Amino acid sequence: MTLPREQRLLLTVGLGTLAYAVLRYHIIKNVPWEHLPLYTTNKVFAVVGLAGLVGSRLAARRERRQRYGFAGLWCTTVHVLMSLILMGQNYFQKFYLETGKLTWQAELSMTAGVLGVGFLLWLLIATLKAESQQQTSLVPGIARWALIATALHLVFMGGAGWLNGADWTAAKGLPAITLLAFGLSMLGIALKPNPATD
Repeated sequence: MTLPREQRLLLTVGLGTLAYAVLRYHIIKNVPWEHLPLYTTNKVFAVVGLAGLVGSRLAARRERRQRYGFAGLWCTTVHVLMSLILMGQNYFQKFYLETGKLTWQAELSMTAGVLGVGFLLWLLIATLKAESQQQTSLVPGIARWALIATALHLVFMGGAGWLNGADWTAAKGLPAITLLAFGLSMLGIALKPNPATD
């Protein structure tokens, strides 16, 4: 069975992200390999989900938009579920105060993430309605709002580390995946969607 072009592209993004994550976190930063199945692959699903959203916003044909969008939504859902399992001071100590409550940065990051998922669900409903009514247009602007929410989620999650020289040194100059994902989200916001051809 041959995968559609969009899914092949997202699979390539996923494999590339996995290779980068293994290099940065396990080989260079010595994160124990026992954390590969969940902690590391969670990052991969997050990036592929974002890539799917960007692809769905920029693709011209409805069929291609839907392939990118559905694959991206699936990966984002997996990312959310994995994150819920991982969420805690043992994995993300920087998110927590000494009282055990979230820091203000973590709260803003999680709020933006939840809003982003909400926009994705809104986009999914609009897509399904458009399909049933044989319409080609989706709700304008929802994908961009989802990308803005994603960018804010990433900034509040990892922004402090992006400016920390010690983090760059420890990673031998390799940028954090949150920074790379932020760049991808900004690219998706900045680029103009292709005119619909269907």
